[in-house]
Amino acid sequence: MISEGRLDRRLFDLALLSRPEYTKHNGLRVLVSGGTGLPGARKFNRIGVDAVTVTSPDLWKSLAANSRSAKTTIWLDAVHKTALDRSTTQIGAPQAWQAGFDGTGVKIAVLDTGVDNTHPDLATQEIAEKNFTDSPDNSDRVGHGTHVASIAAGTGVKSGGKFKGVAPGARILDGKVLGDDGSGYESGILAGIEWAVEQQADVVNMSLGGEDSPLLDPMEILINKLSQETGTLFVIASGNFGPNSVGSPGSAEAALTVGAVDRNDKLASFSSTGPRNGDGAIKPDITAPGVGIGAAAAGRLGDTMPKPADGYISLNGTSMATPHVAGAAAILAQAHPDWRGDQLKAALMASAKPGAHNPFEQGAGRTDVAKAIKQTVTSGSVSFGTALWPHHDDEPIKRDVLYRNESDQPVTLDLTISTTAPEGFFTLHDSKLEVPARGTATTTLTAATKLGGDASGTFSAYINASGGGQTVVTPAAVTREPERYSVTVKAIGRDGKPAADWRTDLQGVTSDAKGTFHQLGTGLETLRLPKGRYLLSGRQWVGPEQPNPGYNWFNGTNIEVNADTTITLDSRQAKPVDIGLPGNPAERHSYIRVGHKVPSMEYGWGLLGLPLNVLSTAHVGPEGKSGEMNELVVASYTGAEREEFHVADQSTTLTKFWTGYRKQLKAKDLVTIAASAGTTAEGRTGFLHAQAALGDSAVFGVAFGYSLPHTRKLHLYSPANTWGFRFEQDNGDTTEAYWNGEDEQFKPGRTYKKTFNTGVFGPALSNERRVGLYRDGDILFGSLPFFTDGQGRTGGSVVESGSTLLKQGGKVIDSTDRPLDLETFFSLPEAPGRFELTTTANRSGVAAISTSVTTTWGFDSARTDGPTQVPLSMVRFTPELALDGTLPAHRLQRVPLTVQGGQTKSLTAQVSYDKGVTWHKAWVIGGSMFVNNPAKGGSVSLRATAVSKGGDSVTQTVINAYLTK
Repeated sequence: MISEGRLDRRLFDLALLSRPEYTKHNGLRVLVSGGTGLPGARKFNRIGVDAVTVTSPDLWKSLAANSRSAKTTIWLDAVHKTALDRSTTQIGAPQAWQAGFDGTGVKIAVLDTGVDNTHPDLATQEIAEKNFTDSPDNSDRVGHGTHVASIAAGTGVKSGGKFKGVAPGARILDGKVLGDDGSGYESGILAGIEWAVEQQADVVNMSLGGEDSPLLDPMEILINKLSQETGTLFVIASGNFGPNSVGSPGSAEAALTVGAVDRNDKLASFSSTGPRNGDGAIKPDITAPGVGIGAAAAGRLGDTMPKPADGYISLNGTSMATPHVAGAAAILAQAHPDWRGDQLKAALMASAKPGAHNPFEQGAGRTDVAKAIKQTVTSGSVSFGTALWPHHDDEPIKRDVLYRNESDQPVTLDLTISTTAPEGFFTLHDSKLEVPARGTATTTLTAATKLGGDASGTFSAYINASGGGQTVVTPAAVTREPERYSVTVKAIGRDGKPAADWRTDLQGVTSDAKGTFHQLGTGLETLRLPKGRYLLSGRQWVGPEQPNPGYNWFNGTNIEVNADTTITLDSRQAKPVDIGLPGNPAERHSYIRVGHKVPSMEYGWGLLGLPLNVLSTAHVGPEGKSGEMNELVVASYTGAEREEFHVADQSTTLTKFWTGYRKQLKAKDLVTIAASAGTTAEGRTGFLHAQAALGDSAVFGVAFGYSLPHTRKLHLYSPANTWGFRFEQDNGDTTEAYWNGEDEQFKPGRTYKKTFNTGVFGPALSNERRVGLYRDGDILFGSLPFFTDGQGRTGGSVVESGSTLLKQGGKVIDSTDRPLDLETFFSLPEAPGRFELTTTANRSGVAAISTSVTTTWGFDSARTDGPTQVPLSMVRFTPELALDGTLPAHRLQRVPLTVQGGQTKSLTAQVSYDKGVTWHKAWVIGGSMFVNNPAKGGSVSLRATAVSKGGDSVTQTVINAYLTK
């Protein structure tokens, strides 16, 4: 279904769908052909498409099943984004004005971010507006649409005419299809297109776009259909992504697609060029000025972009070139009110001025409206597509060249070819051609691609026609394919018949193939690919609504293409993935991945969330070398109440991908973690991630959320039995605290107790980057993990306030209103001296304990030649608290003290029972302090001071270190 074009590939692009513009709404927006019958669907009857938001798996299954049975198509409702003074002269607008043509009586629809009709240049121009976005109104808070409308039809009144638009006599239809973030859904753009035509727009400007695919999408279909039915001309930006990147909807055949040039008619580096994806046709059709264009200012762009004059900003882009052509089309429509959009397009192209660029870069050339208003003989572009390699036996390719005469007199044209191709490569059948009045005449252009020698790539020409006071330029181009071979994929289902739904990715890694990426699938079984070695990942699936559902995954690391090649994906060769665990727990999450490490690059594919009990795998093609391929499987399960299973396995020395995977695990094979997690805040959820140490990095499955406090058991399997843990505390909206533990080695068959999210929380010194203090020259900097947990795991917590003070001789010499972190820097005097730094972090809500933590360091320091760590100590309080952060009331409490850093010379301690208002001396015996716990419901704050033999000191204070019960 995917490669047939009935299921949009983008629906499976997790990286794309995770972008904020897609995740900010509930559900996934799609476009469905053939109608859905759903009451809330937005209907586009002209093209038989419904816009639907999928909010449940059942709705998606229903749509997918209907697509399969009724042969309908499902597209992603994709998000699309935004893509004068001297420039109007550059395209000949003043000559058109002088001739009496300024677009009067013509309507230009601007489908964009809205138009600010309070700007003086546009105050009289807008005659209708409508909002098709989720933004509250038609206001242009971006400024893009206002700038575009001003180029097309601004009056220039604020600048005394200096920044007058191309067609100031035209009127604006303001269709807001891009929201206040500069992007808009395809369904909203489709609705805007229909509205513009209903408002009888003569010209529609669309300075927007997205990626094009080889097949037609809904916008291309609608634009082609409305152009034919209504005669409306759609003028659309080619895009701003450089070579070989013309976007949709500028890729629509009927569109007049616009690239950008600078003031010297040099192609802008950002201007998207052809050929068109799929058929190699010529796009863009024309160019116009799009570099440093001054026009009306509004919105955020009006506040931030360069201002050539008050009320105006300067912008670059094909978005700016497009309204130049839309304005030129409006002038031409005024001059020829009976002409349809295709006639306007043909005249603008025929009258364009070619530059030093090929047709795939500039189409016919730069717009010349002064010539266009006099143009009566027109033609179009001539696309030959792609001539396949090898070329020694190429047959000549012939194309008709049609000339149309809109005048009342016949015209005899002299025809010549301008080209840099080898002699005889392009030939015309006729050197003269008579075009009758109000009629057409045809000649033939032949491309003899056999004559290109060893060269490949674009071969182009311009046919120059002149006669009867007319000159016509017609671009022509062919792509001469470099060395390529046909690669065909045959996918066979488990029943031995051709598979209905499959996809194959090929990543080139050597020779001409290096760096290229290709996709094949149902309906697209063969591609022409460069020679070289490829990595392969193929998928074949049978949906759950069909008999014998399942998913087959094929991978290969050594697919060599140096001749026409056929690759077979035979599902009958695939073997199941089978993981057995004690008690048969329910699978909740899985991830299986294949990675390739080949000379000069690494690449991989993965399946996320696919149930392993429906998955089978197989290797394809020759073996690779040991170490070039690695396979990983990670799965998480839940069993009895408060019981989890996590499996992680990896192979790094195989030469072939797993053909099936079987692991039957018993209790003796598993490490068991009896985990307890605490909290002192109400309504919190805990997530405990078990991270297997495999290869160079940690690998983890899903973490299941539980209300805190809680206990549970985790049963773990990995080859090395090395695991680390990450704990997160969530408040319902976000993660407000987290801790990471070091990797530990365990023995299978044993049970280990682990406690998480308990205090005393306080600072700790570690080997992490920039923890502690550092001096570089006269700059002091560093950071401190203020809320390391009672088990010594570093992490982080939401902090509401804090401060850091640097003193010398009791005097503050530098300070900041934030705790010591990676963004705090302090200036020290050049002379050596004794310094004191005090840093505090305060929090509430996250926890009722360790609500305020203060560290004071005393240290000697002198100027350094580079980053140098300052010798420091730290004191940690490490009693074993209950999960609710308490210890028993009315008890003589031993609180172990751990001093990190240098050798300790002295250690003293204090205790407070009123949150640090008053302090009492505490006995320190054998590395512990002793305090008398207060009555139930009380709190204990702790302070300790350590002085090292090296002379540095630290005083550590924790307010509300623990509670009593």
